[in-house]
Amino acid sequence: MQGNETFPAVPSTQLHAVEASDQTVMIEEHLDLFDHSDMNLDWLGGTHDLNLEWNNTPSGSAQDSSGNQASLSLPSHADGSNVKASAVRATRDASNIWWDMTKTQFDDYENLRTAIHRYLPDYQAPSYHSLRRYVDGYVRGFDRALPFIHNPMMCLESCSPEVVLGMAAIGARELSEPQVSLDLFQASKKIALDDLRTWKTRNTEQETPLPSHAVPQLDDCNNRMADTKSGSTRYAAMESLRALLLISFYGLWGDASLLKDVVDLQSLMIEVAQFYELIERPEQSSATMTWQAWIAEERDRRTKFALFCFLNLQTVIHDAPSPVLCNSKLQLVKKHLGAHHTINYKTIDWAKEAQKLTSGRGVGYIIENGGSGTIKQSLDAITMGGIISVVGFLSAAAQEDMPDVASLALSKGAVVRGITVGSTQHLEEAVRFFGANKIAIPVDKVFGSSHDQVMKAFEYLTSGSHVGKLPDAKGSDVELTQPTHEEAIQQTRLNSTEWKGPLSLDAYLGREEHLGKQKLIRDGGLTSWALVTKDGNPRAVLSSCETIRKKALVAQDGQVKEVICHGVASVFCPPEYRGKGYAGRMIKDLGEKLHNWQTDGHDCLFSVLYSDIGKQFYASHQWKPFPSAHVSLPPASHPEHDSLPEAKSLYASDLAELCDTDLELVRKKLTNVASSGKTFASIIPDVETLLWHHAREEYVANELYGKSPEVKGAIVGNEKGMRVWCVWMRTWYNNDPQITKDNTMNILRLVVEDPEYTDLSAASDESVERAKGTYVTAAIASLLAAAQADASEWHMGSVDVWNPSASTLAAAKQLDAAAQVIHREKDSIASLRWYGEGSVDDVQWLDNEKYAWC
Repeated sequence: MQGNETFPAVPSTQLHAVEASDQTVMIEEHLDLFDHSDMNLDWLGGTHDLNLEWNNTPSGSAQDSSGNQASLSLPSHADGSNVKASAVRATRDASNIWWDMTKTQFDDYENLRTAIHRYLPDYQAPSYHSLRRYVDGYVRGFDRALPFIHNPMMCLESCSPEVVLGMAAIGARELSEPQVSLDLFQASKKIALDDLRTWKTRNTEQETPLPSHAVPQLDDCNNRMADTKSGSTRYAAMESLRALLLISFYGLWGDASLLKDVVDLQSLMIEVAQFYELIERPEQSSATMTWQAWIAEERDRRTKFALFCFLNLQTVIHDAPSPVLCNSKLQLVKKHLGAHHTINYKTIDWAKEAQKLTSGRGVGYIIENGGSGTIKQSLDAITMGGIISVVGFLSAAAQEDMPDVASLALSKGAVVRGITVGSTQHLEEAVRFFGANKIAIPVDKVFGSSHDQVMKAFEYLTSGSHVGKLPDAKGSDVELTQPTHEEAIQQTRLNSTEWKGPLSLDAYLGREEHLGKQKLIRDGGLTSWALVTKDGNPRAVLSSCETIRKKALVAQDGQVKEVICHGVASVFCPPEYRGKGYAGRMIKDLGEKLHNWQTDGHDCLFSVLYSDIGKQFYASHQWKPFPSAHVSLPPASHPEHDSLPEAKSLYASDLAELCDTDLELVRKKLTNVASSGKTFASIIPDVETLLWHHAREEYVANELYGKSPEVKGAIVGNEKGMRVWCVWMRTWYNNDPQITKDNTMNILRLVVEDPEYTDLSAASDESVERAKGTYVTAAIASLLAAAQADASEWHMGSVDVWNPSASTLAAAKQLDAAAQVIHREKDSIASLRWYGEGSVDDVQWLDNEKYAWC
């Protein structure tokens, strides 16, 4: 049988043995697991004589019921390489072979699980046998239609995590396990995109061989050209492309909601394929190339062909220009602006491309409009003695990433000079140049010369709607998504200047990492969001925020039910992107998305946030501002409270039981008002929420003082049903730990255990008068006095209680006659967006206290 012929179908009752060179490997599997009818051997790179024969064998060998043994003879390869493993894998559907439970394969599986866990620590990877079954489903089903993975030569060790998960997702779908397949799809997509963006970002500074997976070793399974740096980079590019293809195929096959993901991935796949073609590769002829290397090249060719088919199929379906051919901006520049050569500014290393276009000489004159974010590339692209004119600062580099412009310019003998508005002479010369060369100047919009038209022109310019490098905040070129890990870290670095308080940058980053390990948010409770450009290398993060999933209760129409609430936090827009509408676009899209985000079988009826920019901005995006007031007391080392009930300290170990009791009280309170015809909402004050606040407090205290506070609050009374307690948290704002200015102790939660206590409304002069002299007021005064003493010990500037009840305000006045309610108009404005039935104007937010802040 010759190399271009196929195996005949073999009876299912027979056993199979493969003979390779002088070694024979027995495969003790029923042959009904395999279908050899479509096995083409042209991948061996030449014509080989193969003999399939039946031999009588001694008892105990692999044989059928008639005593016959199946053997397959293969000649040795020309390069003398061991063909045992490759011969074993010479069956297209023989995934059972290379997934057999051997010590080596199990170790490979454990390595794969470790790699997956590195990216998705909370994701539960499939078991070995489940993964084997899903990949087998892929091989038996989808792979028959488009065999670009080339599974006969594949082994677990040679595959990246995203490719394995992508195959498993399709296989699970083949096996009618939709939820498992969707989870695998999401995991594959997350790892693939995170890795690819990290890899691309690093390639702007240095050539990084691989994103996540190590270069496969030179073994029987996959002898990739891993001994060269370019080979490693090529492997990374194509492995990423294979993963993106698998993700896209699944998206087209799955729910319609995944179609957008597929469309968004198209430009990214093209970019990876183009980058692959730019990588230098060693010249090898078919005569000198090892057969394993030839197989690797063939696998890459199949991958690119699959990409070509996929993209052009999308073109036919959607009646759109082929994305492979679409680069309209560069064509426009060539056609209308006189350029001979163009380079897309999103190219990973455009300076390298400029050097190629000039045969290594470099560019003589560069008009630099990027500023610190692109000057390094310009200096790499400039020729010896060239000139760089800096005319703009459209991108910024972090301080630690700023290049040494002076040294780089001196090394090239280049001139770097800046220009602001320019002179009349320069303008005249520019006009003459454009006219002489018949260069059309793109004009976005024309205004008249009257005063009104000039003012409108300035207003239009201020709006940021004019054509430029930054996309329109209202356009389709931006999207809300989850940032990569590196993007999230960069946003944290950027917002540190505003939010790190007394911490150093490293300590601030450490605090955020520490908070991420708390139970409230560590298991998917926190989601990072970013408004980003759909294209870019790297893409621009225009605005960012976080949301924390919270448990809540809603009383409405006579019922009390537990729901999901999302708290929006850490809304940040880099200074260079402010005033262009990006934060507004992000908040708009986020508000719509949160209604169905992470509901876990519960309704999400509202979301909350705490504005530090006043009430109007978020109100314009449907977050209604709610009462945001507080009463403030000074610290006191020895407050006078001899006549007050005794208050005892609370510790972390006390909180769980008290929170359970608090929840029962909240439920009873809501049950009592559920039939009032109004809607009441309350965020559950669970122990996880309080411990999250305390984790923040303890981290900062350790940084400032080398110790953390043990007392978490105070309680009055021992008899259950008659107790009153509060839990507090300290916040420091000064680099000098001895300075108290702005340092604040906030009462996170204040609870009156008496079920008959119904002080739900805001404090007023009359209600305060009624509350004077009661046991509850005296108990709260004792708690506040304990807080004052603790605040003095920990260098606090004040003790604040949010939205105090009449009893709380009366207690504060008992300690300080000057105490009064302060209504905030700018900072920490509690705001709520309602998703349920009825209007937000009909919603009353109960327990609007500091514990709900995020």
